[in-house]
Amino acid sequence: MNTLGNKQNETIRLKTNEHWQRASSSRSRWVPTACLLFLTGLQAQASTCTPVSGILGGGHWTTNGSPYCVQGDVQVYGLLTIDPGVTVSFDGNYEFLVGGQLQANGTSNAPVLFTPTGANCWKGIAFEDAVPGSFFNWTIIEKACQSGVRITNTPPAFTNCIIRNNYTPTWGGGILADVTPGLTLAMDHCLISSNLAGVYNSGNGEGGGVWVNGSFLLVQSTVVSNRTLGHDGYGGGVFAQHGDCTLNNCTLAHNVPNATASDQADAVYYWSGASGGTLQVANCMIYSNGIPGSGTANGSGGAVYAYDGKAKLVNCIVSGNAHEGLYFWTAQASVINCTVTDNAPDYWGITSPNVYAGITNSIVYFNGGNLYQIGGYANVAYCDVHGSPVTPGVGNINYTPGLCPNFSLIQGSPCIDAGSPSPIYNDGCIDNQGVCTPSSRGTTRNDMGAYGGPGACYGVGFVPGSTPDIQAQPESAIACLNGQATFAVGATGSQPITYQWRFHGTNCLASSWVDIAGATNATYTINSVQNTNAGCYSVRISNSLGYVDTSLAQLTVTPVCVSADLYMGLTISGGVPGQKYGIYSTMSLTPPITWTSNATITQTVSGVLWIDTNSPANKPKEFYKVE
Repeated sequence: MNTLGNKQNETIRLKTNEHWQRASSSRSRWVPTACLLFLTGLQAQASTCTPVSGILGGGHWTTNGSPYCVQGDVQVYGLLTIDPGVTVSFDGNYEFLVGGQLQANGTSNAPVLFTPTGANCWKGIAFEDAVPGSFFNWTIIEKACQSGVRITNTPPAFTNCIIRNNYTPTWGGGILADVTPGLTLAMDHCLISSNLAGVYNSGNGEGGGVWVNGSFLLVQSTVVSNRTLGHDGYGGGVFAQHGDCTLNNCTLAHNVPNATASDQADAVYYWSGASGGTLQVANCMIYSNGIPGSGTANGSGGAVYAYDGKAKLVNCIVSGNAHEGLYFWTAQASVINCTVTDNAPDYWGITSPNVYAGITNSIVYFNGGNLYQIGGYANVAYCDVHGSPVTPGVGNINYTPGLCPNFSLIQGSPCIDAGSPSPIYNDGCIDNQGVCTPSSRGTTRNDMGAYGGPGACYGVGFVPGSTPDIQAQPESAIACLNGQATFAVGATGSQPITYQWRFHGTNCLASSWVDIAGATNATYTINSVQNTNAGCYSVRISNSLGYVDTSLAQLTVTPVCVSADLYMGLTISGGVPGQKYGIYSTMSLTPPITWTSNATITQTVSGVLWIDTNSPANKPKEFYKVE
C-alpha cells in the first residue's frame, strides 16, 4: 500500500530573524539539515533528470523528461502544463514563481509531485498576480519551508490534491493566500496534512494548514494534524479572514494551535473584519483537535472560533476537542442540527459571551466534564441539553441522547422526532443513517442532532484517517471463448473511493499495466471473452488519503467449457406399457399446492428413466409426482 497521508517529522534549522512579508516580498532563508548519505543518490539523479531554472515562457513537461530538477529560482510567465506522473524536484532552496499559468494535471494513479531532493529545503510555489486559469489536479506538494503554496491575488484551483509536511515561520504552513476580492480559493477533495506555521514563542502562529485573506471554499476534504507555533496560536487547521469561508463535508482532526501563551481555535479560526462575511460549516466532522490544558491561559478557543461577522453550522459533529466545541466572540451565530459532545473537561460545549446565538434541533451533551454545556447568551429551542433543570426554551429536553459510534441515533432515542415540528426542518433522509440501528428513523419530523433535518442527506464528513483497505481481493477465473468473465473487489475507506481496473498482459508483471478505459467500478465484466483478454488483471483503489493496488487475478480463456453436476433422476416402472404419464414437481407440499408440468413420457415394459436437467444438486429440494 502506498499511503499518501503519513505524518513525517523533519528537523530544520531556521534563521528566525528573516521573515517573509507579503508587503515587501522579501523571503526568509533556510539552512536545511543535510547528510552525506544522500550524495550518491543526488549525483546519480543529476545525470538523468531535466535541469530547470530561470525564466520560462511556458512549456509542456512530460514523463519522458521527468524528473525535472529545479537548480535555481524558476519564473513562469507563459502557460506551463505538467502531465500525469511527472516529478518536479528541488535541488536547493529555490522558489517556483508563477506569473502566467500553471496547470498540473495528474491522475489518481499518476499524480504530479513537487518535492525536495533528499533533505533539501525549497521555497514553495508562489502565485503573484498570475494569469487566471491555473489549477492543480491530483498533485502532491510537500516539504517546502516557506509554505507549500503562496498566493497573491489570483488563486489556482485545487482538486484531489495533497498538501503535506510543509513549513513556514509566519502564517499558512500548507497554503498562504491573499485573494483578490470577488475571487475564491477553492479546494475540492484535498488532504491538508501535517503542515506547520510559526516559530516557538515568537509572534503569532496562524493557519497551520491554510491561511486565507479573502474568500475560501473547502469541499469534501480532510484537514488533519496541522499545527501552529508562537506566542499566541490561531487556527491550528484553518485561519480565514476578510471574506466568506465555507466548509462542506469536511473532516478536521488532530489540529493544534500550540502556543506558549494562549490558543485560539483548535481547528478553524474565522475573522470577518470589515468584510461582513460569513463562516458556514455544513456536514462536517470536527474532532480531537487541540491539546488539553495547552497555553498558559489554558487556551480560550474552540474547535471552531468565530471572532465576528456571521457564523452558521448545520449538520456538524463536534466532539472530543480540547477546548470549547464552538466559540462565538461577537459573531451572530446559528447552530442547527448539530451534535456537540464530549468536548473539554473544563470548557463549555458552546460559548457565546457577547451576542445571543441561536441553537436549534441540536444535541449538546457530555461536555465540560458533564458540567458545562452552553455558556454566555443563547436562544435554545428543540435541543437535548445535558443538565438539570431543563434549559429554558420551547421543546428542550434533558435525556441521554443514545448515540451510535458514528453519532447517529439508536433505535428508541428520545431525540428521534423531537426537533422542531416546522416543515422547514423536516428530515430529508430517515433511513440508513446509523450503523448500529435498524433503518427506520421515525417520521419526517426533525430528529435532533447531526443526522436530522433536510441537510442530513448530504452525510457528515469523511471517515477520518481511512486510506483504502481491501476486504476482498479479485479472484482468478476461467472463461469460455465468447462467454462472460467478471472480476470484483471489496474495499473500505474514506469516501469517495475510486476504482481503476488494469490489464497486465500475459506476462503478469505487477509493475507493467495499461488502464482499461471505462473500468472504474468495484466490478469489471468482459461480456464477450476473446483470446486477447487472457492474462492478469488488478485494480487500483484510491481516495484523497492514498491508494492501494490489489493482487493479480488471472483470466484463462478456453475454447470449450465443461462442467459436471448431479441431477434428479426418476425411474418410472410398472404401469401400463404404451400409456402416457405426466411428470409434475412442486417446491412445497404446503396447501395450496401448485404443481408444475415437466414432461410427458410413454411407459415401456422395462420402465423409463427420466432426468430433470433443471435440478442440479445445488438447487433447493423439489417434490415429484407421476400420474
